[in-house]
Amino acid sequence: FDGQKRSKEELQDAFRDEWRSVRDKYLSVQPPLFSTIEEEKTWGTESLGLLENYLRFETPDDETLVEREAWLEATAKVPSSLPPLKVVGKVDRVDREDDGSLRVVDYKTGQAACERPYYKEELRNELRERALFQLRVYAWMLSRRDGGADVSALRLLYLGGEKAVAVDEALPADPKDRRKALEDTERELVDIWKRIRAKVDQGALSFESCDRKWCFCHAAR
Repeated sequence: FDGQKRSKEELQDAFRDEWRSVRDKYLSVQPPLFSTIEEEKTWGTESLGLLENYLRFETPDDETLVEREAWLEATAKVPSSLPPLKVVGKVDRVDREDDGSLRVVDYKTGQAACERPYYKEELRNELRERALFQLRVYAWMLSRRDGGADVSALRLLYLGGEKAVAVDEALPADPKDRRKALEDTERELVDIWKRIRAKVDQGALSFESCDRKWCFCHAAR
């Protein structure tokens, strides 16, 4: 949409049109995406609410938009004892900041658990770190592309609940410190890869405690 058409009504109509175009596909599989019309209506109403929350929070500026829904990939430096590690991800949005650097933006359909005031500060910080790690990985992948994109800021935009909530993080201003922060992210990825490989070497039983239904380990074992 151009700026003049980016209204609540235009976006919600576009959402309805898109759902109509794919509805039969998702309802014909087994099990279907929704088991009742009421479930489908509830999902539709909630989705329209997410769009409204988004427009209340910001009006995107096409002049600052660099990329949206862009696939990224990078290969981490791993010790010879480990198989190669290629990381692939899809970033929701990349904006150009006033100084020419980039900001990575990721949309979340839920609510920001790390901003709930009744959680202890330690837990809020832990949840924030977990959520922002994904964006740090995107920043690392962007830095490894041809030309080495310079990412200076990260934003998680939670659209669930009564209003949208942004969780922001600024990467270090000094270029050397910024590179070190991204190198730390790469080291953390390699450490995760080491732990995964250790579990693979232990055999399928080591994955039995995983309760994440989307996790590849359920298919791999």
